[in-house]
This record gives sequence, structure tokens and C-alpha cells, in this order.
Amino acid sequence: MIESQRHSYHLVDPSPWPISGSLGALATTVGGVMYMHSFQGGARLLSLGLIFILYTMFVWWRDVLRESTLEGHHTKVVQLGPRYGFILFIVSEVMFFFAFFRASSHSSLAPTVEIGGIWPPKGIGVLDPWEIPFLNTLIPPSSGAAVTWAHHAILAGKEKRAVYALVATVLLALVFTGFQGMEYYQAPSTISDSIYGSTFFLATGFHGFHVIIGTLFLIICGIRQYLGHLTKEHHVGFEAAACKQRRQGRLLMKSDLLEIDPVIRYLSKQETGAVQAYVTDVINHAIVATDMTFLKKEFIECEDEYESYPNSKDYAPWVLQKDLLRFRALGLNESLSLAFHTKLFDPVYSYLIPSIPSHPEFVARTLPGNFTY
Repeated sequence: MIESQRHSYHLVDPSPWPISGSLGALATTVGGVMYMHSFQGGARLLSLGLIFILYTMFVWWRDVLRESTLEGHHTKVVQLGPRYGFILFIVSEVMFFFAFFRASSHSSLAPTVEIGGIWPPKGIGVLDPWEIPFLNTLIPPSSGAAVTWAHHAILAGKEKRAVYALVATVLLALVFTGFQGMEYYQAPSTISDSIYGSTFFLATGFHGFHVIIGTLFLIICGIRQYLGHLTKEHHVGFEAAACKQRRQGRLLMKSDLLEIDPVIRYLSKQETGAVQAYVTDVINHAIVATDMTFLKKEFIECEDEYESYPNSKDYAPWVLQKDLLRFRALGLNESLSLAFHTKLFDPVYSYLIPSIPSHPEFVARTLPGNFTY
């Protein structure tokens, strides 16, 4: 007896794939931990878990394609679920990459004293931005244009043109991945090379990983288009792949830390040698640790007094080691390597910093070895 369906929703049949996918994820996690701690059998369990996950993905997506294309269960109402879900996924991706680019911008605009107050850190090699990075900047817009061409071809019912456009999109994505592999192979630094390597390789690495996933997504869409699965009325999978391909770009931000640049430029001009470098370092550390507006106000207010005593022997110990003195009265949550002489501040704040002894032994014990005056 054939049962008639009186609603637009899809009641999915019982499936073993959620359980098998969970078991594969468990095996992958346990195997990965065992492998990292050199336990016997860790590599085998990790490989077995990955194979199990890939198999589950294949058979699960096969069932979804059968239900949507051949059995017709994906009505207009059912299609809303994948659409909304993918929109939320794109939003989460924006937040995900925003964190990495924000970390990179913060680290470059306010380098800490631990890396010398300069960006990139001293001794870290960087890639030429006008070579492979420039080419990889041009490829994503070209790939986005090709996938848009494929979308319009599908809407117009031109199946062959859609296949050609998808082939072009996939080729561009493969070229991008190849260029990024060359870039990583030739890179003079690694992910363990200071904050520069960490932010660079995390951001570009995750982006490259997403490009690989998007490429596989588009390959499947190309095969389905060649087999005639996609129609002008029903191509949600392609729309999701195209949306992901178009969104793979760079986030442009304007950092509020740029406001502190005039202060750094002013103080960097006042002294030369070790004093200039060390003063710049501690200012950058202060920018990271406390409120920029307050520090900017204090530095500008002491500008006249600073110019009056740039070479005085009494002002030689400008800075103490960061662990010797803390600005607890400013509410800092960590030690701060900023301890200017009390006369540099307005008298109302002078109680925040104790007097700095002028005894030569104290100066020699607290200042860096290359500090001369």
C-alpha cells in the first residue's frame, strides 16, 4: 500500500551514518593524541579513523543526492534548511577569519617589547609581496567571476557552458593551491617563528584549507552538472559552493591602534641608539597592556619637559626592566615595562612611580647591557 504525503517536509529514514561518523571522529581524535605522544598503534588508529570519516562522508552525501535528485524529497520548504544553515556557516567563517586578521593587525601595529618593538621581528624573513602573493591575490576574484559565469549558465539552461565554467573555476582553484604550496616551500620562516609566523601561517593556512574544501565542493558540482542533476529550479548545492567561492577573500580592517603612531614617531626622534630603541619598545608594550587614550595623553603632556632634558645624566635610567616596577594604580593586569622618571609626569601622577636611585650599581643592575649614556 502506497502512503501519500500531505506535507512539504522530508522525514528522513533511519540512517547508520551519524553513528559511524561519530566513531570515526573518536578514532581520529584518540589516534591523533596517541600518535603525538608516540604510543604504539597511534598512527594506525589515526589513519583508520580518517578513512572511516571519509567513507561516511561519501555514503552520507550519496544518500542525500539520491533523496534530493531521484526521489524528489527536497521541496522548496526543505531547501530553506540548507540555505539558512549555509548562511550561518558563512557568518561563522567571517568571525573565524576576523580573529586571525585582527591578531595580525594588532601584532604588526603594536609590536611588543619581547620581539624588539619592530615588525616583522628582527631575523624573520618575509616573502616578496609582488611575486607569488600578488598572483594569489588576483586568482580568487578570477575564480569568483568564473563561478558566477557557471551560475548564470545554469539559470539560462546552458549545461555545456556551465560545465566549462566550473572546469575553469576548479583549474584556477588548483593553481591557487599550487602557488600557496610553492609559497610555503620557499618561505624563509615557519609557524614557530615568533608571532609573525604564527599569525601568517594560521591565517593563510586555514584559508588554503578552505580553498581545498571549496575545490572538492566544486568538483562534485561539476560532475553533477555533467550528469544533468542540476536544474535552473533546483541547484542548492551549487549555490552553496558558489557562495563559499565568492567569499574567499581578505578582510580589510582599520585598526584603532593607528591613532598612537604620532606618539611613537615623536618619542623615537628624541634620542638615538639604545635609548631610542628601548623607549620605543616599552611604548609598544604599553599600548598592548593598557588604555591607549590615557597613555597618549600622558606622553603628549610631558612633551615639553622631555625636550628640555634629552641628554641630562639625571634622566639616563629612562626605563627599568619590566618585572621591577608595575603600574598597579593604573589597573594593569600584567607587568608593564614602562617606568619613566617621575619628573617626566605631571606632579599629580608622580606618586605612581618611586624615585629612581642614581647609584651606578643600581643603574648597572637594572638597565640592559648595551645601554650607554
